[in-house]
Amino acid sequence: MREKIDMAATDCGSCLQMRNKLPLPETCTTPEPSIFSSYLSRCKAAASAASDGMGVSMKAIILAGGYGTRLHPISLALPKPMAALMDKPLLEHIILLLKKNGLTDICMTLRYLPKVVTDYFQDGGSFGVHITAHIESTPLGTAGGIKDCKDFLAGDDFLVISGDAACDMDLKKLIDFHVQKDADVTIALSKTKKPLEYGLVMTGDGGRVEQFIEKPSRDRVYTDHVNTGIYVLSNRILDEIPDNTPYDFARDLFPKLMMQKRKIFGLLCKGYWCDIGSCLSYLRANFDALSGNLRLQVNETENHNRIWAKSELNKQAVYKPPCYIGEGVKIGNGAVIGPFAVIGSGSSVGKGSLVRGSVLDGAIIDETCRLSGSIVCKGARIGSGTQLMEGSVIGEAAVLGTGCMVPEGVRIWPNKQVPAGTKLKTSLISGMPRTGPMFEVRGIIKGEPGIELTPELCLSMGSAVSGKDVGIAFSGGDYARILAECFSCGVSSSGGQVFRLDAPIAATASFASRLYRLPLTLFAEQSGKTVTLRFFNEKGLPINRETERKLESASVTEILRADSDAAGSLTTITGTAQAHCASASACAMHRAEAEKKAWQKKSIRFSVSGRCLPARLLRSALTGAGFTVCPTGSDLAALELSSDGFSLTVKDENGMVWDHGKLLTALALVEFEHGEGKTVLPYFAPAAADVLAAKLGCRVLRLDRDGTQAEDELLKHPYSSDGLYLALRLASSLFFYKSSFSELMARVPSFFTARREIKLKYDRGRLMRELAGYHDEYSAELVSGLKIKIGKGHAHILPKGGSLLSIKAEGATEEIAEEICVKLEKQVKDILNS
Repeated sequence: MREKIDMAATDCGSCLQMRNKLPLPETCTTPEPSIFSSYLSRCKAAASAASDGMGVSMKAIILAGGYGTRLHPISLALPKPMAALMDKPLLEHIILLLKKNGLTDICMTLRYLPKVVTDYFQDGGSFGVHITAHIESTPLGTAGGIKDCKDFLAGDDFLVISGDAACDMDLKKLIDFHVQKDADVTIALSKTKKPLEYGLVMTGDGGRVEQFIEKPSRDRVYTDHVNTGIYVLSNRILDEIPDNTPYDFARDLFPKLMMQKRKIFGLLCKGYWCDIGSCLSYLRANFDALSGNLRLQVNETENHNRIWAKSELNKQAVYKPPCYIGEGVKIGNGAVIGPFAVIGSGSSVGKGSLVRGSVLDGAIIDETCRLSGSIVCKGARIGSGTQLMEGSVIGEAAVLGTGCMVPEGVRIWPNKQVPAGTKLKTSLISGMPRTGPMFEVRGIIKGEPGIELTPELCLSMGSAVSGKDVGIAFSGGDYARILAECFSCGVSSSGGQVFRLDAPIAATASFASRLYRLPLTLFAEQSGKTVTLRFFNEKGLPINRETERKLESASVTEILRADSDAAGSLTTITGTAQAHCASASACAMHRAEAEKKAWQKKSIRFSVSGRCLPARLLRSALTGAGFTVCPTGSDLAALELSSDGFSLTVKDENGMVWDHGKLLTALALVEFEHGEGKTVLPYFAPAAADVLAAKLGCRVLRLDRDGTQAEDELLKHPYSSDGLYLALRLASSLFFYKSSFSELMARVPSFFTARREIKLKYDRGRLMRELAGYHDEYSAELVSGLKIKIGKGHAHILPKGGSLLSIKAEGATEEIAEEICVKLEKQVKDILNS
């Protein structure tokens, strides 16, 4: 499975009597001087650790085998842990941190370009540690890779840390806490103001872990305490990890241990931690090192006022602190360096150039260039007069001619050449732009066509699907068609089969996805200058966060290409709209046949609002089920389907307008009284349905909360996830009740809602953590946002896109709902101001 390299196979015990700390041979021979000095440094490190009082045998494993796709192009030519931070690899800073905390017996798990790592660190002797390397031939995941190191661990407890993070935490304190708790696992936690990209950990009294939330969507941010990937583990945990099997700590091992009620603790550690998972976080870590927020062992001379330099400074240049100047750096006359500039060893900056908020790693910048918020990798050359804007990244040995302009966020892959005077608009890989999308709502990306959502991006996202059967559909405009077809080409290029659907609205695409059990379906819809991309899974539901992240990462990965004989095919499926209407009619009416026959003399009539596609579908489904659809009349209930087809509004015979939330509560009543005594509702549906269920002895299943049980039930009766099905189900219920629509709605318990939206500048995670801390006072539920029972009503607090926090209160009267809203709004503002 892996090749094992022990880079310190020769030991000698003549230099230091440490047999009680290090297992040494009884006999020794005179070693080579280099081996002797290497071993002496390791012995001194062990002695130092012993004197520091670490009372437990502890080893360290550094995970350093990842490809680092989100850090491209920096990590294309070298492993991500070898990216330079103040002229030292990230991995070196981690090793120095371990040594500082008394951990000197270290194993590194490697996979991508392992020789770059082993050549640099050798046996670890020159760094005062002992290094063993395990080179993975097959990726086994974070936990599976640790299990493969069991020979190195030899029964000892151990600390796990990532080799591509910037960190200065007190690891001794973490180990002491682990020993004190006699824990199976102890996790180092860190606070962050931007928790979306991390796994969250909720702890209770004494630090016991209560819940893991792996890389949440916005509505599942309940805390600002994130999992740093730094763990202290008891050796007995290895028995829970299968051999030679891909196995992950967060996805596999920790949920298993939680089920077994094992002792898992989290400790909020003081100090700095940043996962270098993107070019932006790489820049931030460099800046934090300059500002002193990240304490590194740099050891360079600070000349004055936070300017660190290992080269002689040109007095004809201007230096604005903080900045770092490495060895062998040349700065031209009139150049301006800083603030927040890292000029790595071997770099040069030409006369009159400006470098601020940027990192150069052995790059050449010619005269009169302007760099702001940029990264330029080793060996790259930037021609005179060129401008690099915020977020631009120039790969290793790339060459830009004179007078080029690289706009925000554009990346240039290694060894690329850009002709003089070029004004790039997209990243230079194979001409593809790399501006990753962000799912603001689950399963949905919105953006301006040609700017935020481009054909090249959709091509890349399609290739990331890699070999699956995929459905595509589009409506509303040519750009929606272009984006859908580019996505289709990407799928085919990676060997996937594409099914082109004639679905006119999103709800029909969702229906087709579950009808044909397609693992992924894309529906692209254009409205004016906005295109909406909706992604559905095989159950017709929005895709999960894991799939979202895979599509997002396509913005920084190469397009996958199948062999010419393995490219995917294209199949066109027609009649999806007709099938959707027919299925909705049949599903809703099969229970009402007996009542319909008994009451067939009385015709039930409706009108349908609008002349758009959803209205035509609704008319077709109603008439197909035997209802009479008339022109709009004052004595008829008027049904209106939303433009996407997922929600319904009804104006009854008395002119009362019933929104989708009220109609979902009516659906619950119908299913309780004339169904199977249970119903499936979206998580955001009114709490009145739960109150009604408790009163009638029935049950509400909620999507997201009740997992596959709710999803499987919804496959059989998809009324609450599809406006067409909901309309037909409520219409057919009139046969049961022998009543008008207004009389049906009169049976539904009344409730009122109040809403607030609060703008958040930061601290979304801290806010949700403190709100969730009211568990004892309120009956709270953490699934999608925070649901609480408060006083005589309920509330749903939900983080949204655009840094907004939504508060929706529900009560039996308007006064109760408004009172709850006011109380929670004050509570939120008090927390934000504290």
